[in-house]
Amino acid sequence: MLRVYIPVSLVAAVLFFGIIVTGFFNLYDSFPLFDKVLHLAGGFAVAWLAHALFRSSVTHLSPVPRIVFIAGVVALVGVAWEIAEFLSNRAQDVFPLFYRYFHGGGLADTLADMTTNVIGALIYSVSFGQRS
Repeated sequence: MLRVYIPVSLVAAVLFFGIIVTGFFNLYDSFPLFDKVLHLAGGFAVAWLAHALFRSSVTHLSPVPRIVFIAGVVALVGVAWEIAEFLSNRAQDVFPLFYRYFHGGGLADTLADMTTNVIGALIYSVSFGQRS
């Protein structure tokens, strides 16, 4: 179970940094590509967590199906995240504090975020995901 604590901690750190710290210091406006760096780190962290959680299920898979599975989990989490951003945008008048710390851009931003999430998953999968 110790294998799960480190990726869970990394996911929590990316979430805390990405939502609280960047929102408080308005880093998204100061550094235009900062959002993509966070999505890359988030994709990597979720891939690590997925690999740790499903290790016994994916160990027997050959490398390509294992990478596809891990990238698929990351894509699913990314879709859920983007839906939450969309809902935050729609409810900004009702929940302005939620909107301040958790909102997204348009379609191009969403597609770039999803792509960057999967790139983070691929970096993890190719670099570390082949180890059992």
